Amino acid sequence: MRLALVLLFWLSTCFAVFTLGTLRGTNTIAVNDAQWSLEDSTAQAWHRFTTSLEAAGESVAKFSQSNVERLSGYDYLTDLASVSLEMKVGRGDPGNPTFTEWMQGHRKFLGDSPDARYQTAEISPEHHYVIKGTAHALDYFGIIVYQKNPITGWNQIASNLSTPALTREESGAFSVLLSPEKPPGYSGNWLRLTETSHMVMTREYSHNPLAPNPLSINVAAHHSRATSDSPAQQSMLAARIDAASAFFNLTLKSSIALAETMESVANTFERPLSLSNDYVGIFYPTDDNDYFGGAFNLGADDRLIIEGEVPNANYWSVALQNVWMQSIPGAALNNRSIATDDGKYRIVVSAKKPIDEPNWLGTQGYHRGLIAIRYQQAVDATPPTVRLESGSQATEARLSQ
Repeated sequence: MRLALVLLFWLSTCFAVFTLGTLRGTNTIAVNDAQWSLEDSTAQAWHRFTTSLEAAGESVAKFSQSNVERLSGYDYLTDLASVSLEMKVGRGDPGNPTFTEWMQGHRKFLGDSPDARYQTAEISPEHHYVIKGTAHALDYFGIIVYQKNPITGWNQIASNLSTPALTREESGAFSVLLSPEKPPGYSGNWLRLTETSHMVMTREYSHNPLAPNPLSINVAAHHSRATSDSPAQQSMLAARIDAASAFFNLTLKSSIALAETMESVANTFERPLSLSNDYVGIFYPTDDNDYFGGAFNLGADDRLIIEGEVPNANYWSVALQNVWMQSIPGAALNNRSIATDDGKYRIVVSAKKPIDEPNWLGTQGYHRGLIAIRYQQAVDATPPTVRLESGSQATEARLSQ
């Protein structure tokens, strides 16, 4: 039932092509020769990264349709560049991993939830890992190992463990082993590493994300490291910079491809008829969430009416994102803040705040963007609906109330 529901909305479109896409290069930026870099592989990798930054700036300028989109687009590029370097270079050693704070307020991309904190670490099946922490004051905590599809090379879930299945002590402390095989007699929390496992991600959801976060995680691995001046280490640095370029380029390309494709079905929750391979390989789903939504493209007096049955879920939310897949500040509601009536809810999306509508998401100066609806660990969830009221229809609706 859950999988069938996921196929009905825009984010599922991205997930479906994980196994349907064809292999494509992740770094497609053409790089001209630079004399200063020709004799040094690390310099060449850095030149490829900086060329990617310049090309990305041009992409933002061309795709933006307004000043607010352009400004947020360059803000998005700074977020994406910083996480690419931190995750793939500074913290990119699977033999000595540390967590990168992917998204929480200060950094946004790939459809972040304003109620969630995401952390990632680069891993390898050549090692085993232990994740320790405390998760007692959270509404949800999950750990996912991601792997590469052996045929397409794209990203998919290898193993997943989340609350309430996560075994914890009375204090909330927990420990999770990550390894290719479960040790004989081991009865604790365990996640399998496959031959292509490459990343572990933790997700924390809270109805009050500004509250102090008690989670503290350490990752341990058995490893050996080359000396910093060895040829192997120099080659490794070049490879990590190229990995940063690949992540940066594919994430930007995928986000723009999603926005372009969803324009054909804007103001609906319909699935687009055509799919772009640029979706493939960059999105990081969790099967603990049912995702719904679509794109909006509204005039100054238009509004969207989202209606649905209240799901049987501890957490669910409706949030707006700009075309760069960044959550829009002040444009999100969760089940603690959504007014319901007889097991149903109604949310209005518009530029202007309507009269006598308790649930409103303002577009905050954006005329287009995305709508992300999450039902977390829901039981038999019914997909919500959406309809457009044009300026004249919205006026008539207000007068009839």
